[in-house]
Amino acid sequence: MINKAICPNCGAEGTVGRYCEFCGTKIPFPKEKPTTSGKSKEHKPRIVRFSITKDEAIELFLSYLYGKKVSFENIKIINISTYSIPFIAYNVYYEYYWTGENEDGIPDNGTLKGKKIFILPSYDVKAQKLPSFDSFGITRDSDLYIKESIEGKYETNFDVNISNSEWTPNEIWNRLGKEKFSSNIRMKPLYSGYDESVISELQNDGVPIAIPFYVIHFNLDRKEKYFYVDGLGKDCTRSSICTHKLKTLEERVAYYKNFEKYLKQEDFGLTENQKEKLLKMYYPSSAIGVLEKKKENFEKKKEEKKEEEIKTKSMEKSCLTILLVVVCAIIAVIGLIQYNKHIEQVELEEYNAEMAEKHVRDSIEQEKAMQQQKEERKKRNYRPSAPTPSFSDVEVIGLTNGVKQIRLAEEYENTIYGFDKQGFLISVKYTNYNTSVINGFYTIKQGKLITRDGKEVEYNKVSANEDVISCDNNTLCNVIYDSKNRIVKIKKDGILDDIEYKFVYDEGNNAHEEREKFGGGTEMKEKMSIPILSIMVSSIDIPQNWKDKITSSDEKGRPTEIVYDGPLSKETIKIAYW
Repeated sequence: MINKAICPNCGAEGTVGRYCEFCGTKIPFPKEKPTTSGKSKEHKPRIVRFSITKDEAIELFLSYLYGKKVSFENIKIINISTYSIPFIAYNVYYEYYWTGENEDGIPDNGTLKGKKIFILPSYDVKAQKLPSFDSFGITRDSDLYIKESIEGKYETNFDVNISNSEWTPNEIWNRLGKEKFSSNIRMKPLYSGYDESVISELQNDGVPIAIPFYVIHFNLDRKEKYFYVDGLGKDCTRSSICTHKLKTLEERVAYYKNFEKYLKQEDFGLTENQKEKLLKMYYPSSAIGVLEKKKENFEKKKEEKKEEEIKTKSMEKSCLTILLVVVCAIIAVIGLIQYNKHIEQVELEEYNAEMAEKHVRDSIEQEKAMQQQKEERKKRNYRPSAPTPSFSDVEVIGLTNGVKQIRLAEEYENTIYGFDKQGFLISVKYTNYNTSVINGFYTIKQGKLITRDGKEVEYNKVSANEDVISCDNNTLCNVIYDSKNRIVKIKKDGILDDIEYKFVYDEGNNAHEEREKFGGGTEMKEKMSIPILSIMVSSIDIPQNWKDKITSSDEKGRPTEIVYDGPLSKETIKIAYW
């Protein structure tokens, strides 16, 4: 149904969510006002009861571990605790305006509106020693917590009760809710385009609600970790556990046997029926069946081979006599023709000696010609060593020396950058989880490129601040340096047009790629990069404000994980040190 409305600018009649035909002003969708009137209704605090037991929470935890393909001999559950965590539940009305083009390239726009229950933590996140419950994904199916909650007196049957913060519900919404709600509710429409605004309106001041949690404290590879599951069993945290791939049937079966052994040895308080339930859930019946069939076929072929060997030996005995007779006859014939072959052999040896002598003479002449060409090439081309950087590759992206490895982890890709103890880039390894591993075309040694087959590229001087990088007489690119011996431009031959990478340096000697702005002019890319990577197959970008994106550090205060917004999704950088 097309809704008509009056343009707020010129007063003409138009369609809600579209642009006015007379003045071009977007006609907004009328805000749906809350059904309540007057002051906000005061709500009594609510508490969510546990709907699952500790055993069921452990089952969820073990299912999560099984899906991650971890090595169970390295897992040790220390304890499980219960927490009562205060939150605020808000009823929020929203309108979402979008514009764009449909699949036929025709301009289009529209409006999405609705009501959503949104839950925010109402405790002092920074004051807690444990990881923040703010990262728990309770925005999904938030109404379940309201439905399961009951009004009543707050109970203290928990191991730990985290008290409320001093902020009012309105202050919590203004501090955390608006931004989180906007990013949560926004979505790209069916057509390409961008959202223009998200207008939210609270129906009430928020309903205090206490949500129960099971917190499983465990060790993985001697590192302490936590696993969170809410009392309803609806949402679980995703602990930082690397997923391993099981490529073969043998690996799948071995992993299941490892899981079975772990359940039998460890005492979780689970009943035998619960353990059998878990084992039955993940029993790799097809894989075990295939392996048993392969074993059966192997034994069958082994028996057939044994029978064949017996038959062969019997035939060999029968043929041996015949063979002796044939051999005697052959020897007699060979004796008759041996003399003629001897004469031919003498003639052949004389011919080969003559040809070998000619080959030696030709090789000497060829070596002299190649040496002469090499000397002439040295006279024409000046080949200095690669310029020594005034600072390390680690320093150009704002980190301190001592970095051993930087891993850029994305949803389907993984790139590992290796550095030596001086901070210079020495290797790049790229992994695509959907295909295979592809190493970079080059490695790096003290700022100089080495090809995959070990050849060192040639740096030929064009001028005082420009080199031509080539290999086997093929030009790779031109590299231009500034007065401080820093790379400021790399020029490469593209398929259609030449490609140029320009770099500028800030006050901290951090390198930024310089990009052309739409409509003319240039701008400095916010993220920092290593210039030499523009010659290779994979690049790394670190946000200029990376210190605000640190999610974990080591005992020396050095960052070990940086998470920031990428072009399409969250990107994670993991850092290891020497």
